[in-house]
Amino acid sequence: MEMLQSSFTSVNKVMGALSKGMFGARVEDELNGDLATLQANVNASAESVETTMMELHQVMAGVA
Repeated sequence: MEMLQSSFTSVNKVMGALSKGMFGARVEDELNGDLATLQANVNASAESVETTMMELHQVMAGVA
């Protein structure tokens, strides 16, 4: 049960960081099973947002 709570705490921290514009946040815990799948999906989403924001920044810098 403690592992489950810790996992959700880590995911919540990452999602909170992303919502505040800290796009480099990742879940770094070593998880298993469905929690590892959740971790992979959260981290892939964070990576996608980070990449999109970097590309958007580059485009905006080119326009300015």
